[in-house]
Formats: sequence, C-alpha cells, structure tokens
Amino acid sequence: MRIKELLEYYGTHANIMRETKVGSTSIVNWKKQGFIPILSQLKIEKVTRGLFVARLEDARRQD
Repeated sequence: MRIKELLEYYGTHANIMRETKVGSTSIVNWKKQGFIPILSQLKIEKVTRGLFVARLEDARRQD
C-alpha cells in the first residue's frame, strides 16, 4: 500500500491516524522516507480487515 492510497481513501492525516491506529510521527516518517514500511503495512492490513493490502514492492522508496 502507498501513502497516496490511504490519503485518497481517508482524506486527511487525522482520519488515517484514527482509523488505522497509527501515530502522527509514523505518517510524517513515511512521507519523509517515501514509503510505508512492511510491518506498518501489515498492521494497517489487519486493522482495516484487508481493505488495504500490504505489498512488499511498496515497502521501498518510490521515486
């Protein structure tokens, strides 16, 4: 999953934090890194019951 996907679905960082149980620091770090680490993706996949799917190819910098 990509940060862009989460933002398109949830609309704001606050909504992402509330719905996925992820802290604001994590979201800021993801944006700096350019990707969501695989462990965070797996957590989001579990919390959203598969609405967003963890993908290893998305767990690296996307230029």
